[in-house]
Formats: sequence, C-alpha cells, structure tokens
Amino acid sequence: MKKLYFLAGLFGIILLCGAVFTACDMEGSTPGTVDAAEPVFGDLPPVYSEKAPNVPFELVADVNVSDGGELTWQWYMLPGEYVTLDGQPAEGDGADTHSLWLDGLSEGIYHFYVVVTNTNNNVNGNKTASIRSNLMTVVIINPADPVKYPKITEQPGDRRAVAGDIELSVTAEEPAAGALSYQWYSAATLSNTGGDIINGATNAAYTANLTAGDYYFYVVVTNTVGESKKSINSQPVTIEVIAEMNPNATITLNPNRKYQYVRGFRRHGYSLVFLLEYHHGRIRKNVQPRYRPGPQHDPYHDNAGEPHRQHRSRKDD
Repeated sequence: MKKLYFLAGLFGIILLCGAVFTACDMEGSTPGTVDAAEPVFGDLPPVYSEKAPNVPFELVADVNVSDGGELTWQWYMLPGEYVTLDGQPAEGDGADTHSLWLDGLSEGIYHFYVVVTNTNNNVNGNKTASIRSNLMTVVIINPADPVKYPKITEQPGDRRAVAGDIELSVTAEEPAAGALSYQWYSAATLSNTGGDIINGATNAAYTANLTAGDYYFYVVVTNTVGESKKSINSQPVTIEVIAEMNPNATITLNPNRKYQYVRGFRRHGYSLVFLLEYHHGRIRKNVQPRYRPGPQHDPYHDNAGEPHRQHRSRKDD
C-alpha cells in the first residue's frame, strides 16, 4: 500500500511541474557547512526622487545581517542612459559606507545602487555574501522649470514566455503640465540606449510577436509642454522566449527528504525556487516560491547547455 501511495505522489507532482528535474542536494553548501549570512535591506532611498541642481543630498541604505558578520558597502552610479548595468564607483563622501553624501550634481538623470557584503570569518563555508539594491533614480532639475521629467512608477519587467504575442508595458505618472508620449526600442544588449526604434510602438504598452530566443527592450517616455520636451529612458527589460512548454515532463523525488526544492529559471544570478512538502507519499499544497543566489552566468543554461530546471532537496528545516 505504501508503494502505491508513493507512485500516486510521483504522478501528482508530474502534473504539477512543467519541466524535467533531477534529484540532488541544494547547490552550494554541503551538509554541516555554514555560510556567511546574506545581508538584508531595510529602509532604502526612494526609487525616484527629484533634487535641485548643485544642492548637496544624502543617500542612506539600512542593512541588517543575522550572523554578526562585518558589513562593507560600495555605492555605484549610472548615467541616465547606460550600456551596462554595472556602474562606476560613486564619487562622494561615504561611498564605501551606508551613507553616500553628494555635494550636488548638475541637471540630468542619475541612477544609483549599493552593493553590501557580509564577511564572517567564523563560518566554515563561504565567508562572504553580497546583495545588490535596485536602481534608485535621482533627477536633478530646477524646481522652477515648468517642464518636468516623466516619473516612471512601474518599470517593464523581465520575463520568460512562450513564443507568440508578448506584451510589454510601462507606467508613468501623469505630469501636472504637459502630455506624455512613448517610444519603444529593441536593443542588442541589456542597455537602455543605442537601440533600434520600433515603428508604431508609441503607447505605454507594446505587443511583440517573438520566436524562441533572448530579446532586450526599453522605452523612452517624453513629457512635452509646448515646444519644450524632457525624456527619461526606462530600465532595460530581458525577454527570454521558449518555443513551447513540455506538458509531459517528469521529475524524480527523494523519498528520504521531507522538503523538496524545485529550482526554476535563473535571472541576474538568482533562481526561482518552489518549496514542496513531501509527506507519506503525498505532496502538500504549501508551495512557496522564493529566490536564492546562483552562479553568475547564462541565466537559464549551464556551461553544458542544459537548462537549470532541476528538482532540489535538503533535510528538514
């Protein structure tokens, strides 16, 4: 009877998952190994703010860590239009602390982010763990200027999708004066400048018909008041398109482990992980997605070209 329950559990999980997985331990640490804890962001500066030209201002990152390790900071800056997501170290007092102080900037658009590293030499595994913040956009503009830069409140989002029509969208706040317009671009790399204009893609939403492959897009949002204009480029978006889903996929469970981890796609060094509770040949319903750090390489394939869609397991938490 137990064998029948076990087979029933396997059949149920086959229906649940849409890719082929392999049973193994969570990658990274081996049993008995303790790694440095990953820092956790608390309060951060707003994702969008406006400052007056040449007026000093401060950016502060509140960060916590659970294992008592030593935290180090590094602030970075990107221009409004950039060809890579890796910025240059910021120039300002406290660029290597939790508080970056800038003496003032000339009019324009600037993006900032901070990388925080925890170092714990008392653990027997990985002694460092880092976390990178989202971009924080600072617009420097004269408060008396009647033409404001558009304020993007929701950026286009990375995604993985099946070939066909795929909708991209951006949300921008309506200005007090002026009218917003949009222009979408396709790019050869993950950048928000230098792309090819997409004819007819002039709304906040754009639907692209895509075949299998990786694609990069961004949108330029413009506020027009009379003859004057100010524009801001969105963050670039990555769309990974697959030909089709596999409805007949199988996985292999480890019957000796209570919690089973299903690792899905990678994006920017992180993997989406689903937690399944396997109990007496049955799969519990508490499926919890979360992100875990992963190697920095091709988002969806390892060096052998195999998709990173594996069934993971570990001992009970």
